[in-house]
Amino acid sequence: MKILIAKTEFFEINVDKELNRLYLLNEGMWKSADALRIYVIEIKDSLSYMGANFSVLLDNSKLLPMSQEVQRKIIFPVTAMIQQAGVGKTAVILPEEDVAEIMVELNVSRLKKNDKEINSFSTIDEAEFWLDHEIEI
Repeated sequence: MKILIAKTEFFEINVDKELNRLYLLNEGMWKSADALRIYVIEIKDSLSYMGANFSVLLDNSKLLPMSQEVQRKIIFPVTAMIQQAGVGKTAVILPEEDVAEIMVELNVSRLKKNDKEINSFSTIDEAEFWLDHEIEI
């Protein structure tokens, strides 16, 4: 059962303790790192619910391109925090906006270089299925 951790106009964070899964929905245009500092705090809080080898479903389907400042000050630290917390598999729903999709794909390829089990998908159903089963893609 999902537990809502935080919801703003830019993101929604849920956890499912039974599935040991973190759900992140990111949307809109993330322009300022200062406006998104709460995101880092809420992610840290949500990780306290997760056990070892947890999974992440990251829905970026409604995310618009973001500034380099936001990537450097918010996205990179959050990604490192999730990795250090012991993430197992991560499924990413790609943005509909072409420029945002390219940015997300670059981050996905960077994570794959770190031997993290991560794949991108077009729908939440595909992503959930992959997270729930031992499937090689």
